[in-house]
Amino acid sequence: MNMTTLINLFRDAIKDNVTIGNWCTANYAKKQTLYKGVDQRNPPAETLYPIVHLYPVSKRVGYSESEQTHVVGITCGVYKDSVTTTAYANGTLREYDGIDDLEAFRKLVETAVAAVIPAGSWIDGLNIEYETIEFFPFLLASMEFSVMTPYHAGEDVFA
Repeated sequence: MNMTTLINLFRDAIKDNVTIGNWCTANYAKKQTLYKGVDQRNPPAETLYPIVHLYPVSKRVGYSESEQTHVVGITCGVYKDSVTTTAYANGTLREYDGIDDLEAFRKLVETAVAAVIPAGSWIDGLNIEYETIEFFPFLLASMEFSVMTPYHAGEDVFA
């Protein structure tokens, strides 16, 4: 397998996922914008959110390895600046509504990607990092999927 094949597989799983599209429409009145790569100097405008961004992170191959490892990054983002304020006996609770949306959206994307892992390959690990403060009201969750694929006898590990 190569990195491009894996990223395109993930891209198509997200692009064609009706549940993700319906969730975005129900919560943001539009479908998601899907990126394969992105220009960090010209990031997506708020009008393009919710977004999903796919990108290669790393690949590990070698003759001493029993499998090859591809790490694919996927960032999910929502734009939401609303706050729900609730009075309670000991004070006031302020909840930024986008945090719950971000996790729901991220989980839908994770589920879509996990469903298309090629036969014989597996997700060795999934690292998730959240950015809900620095770019507020842009809320981001970045996932790194580590996908392992075993070598077969006679395969060129560098192909």
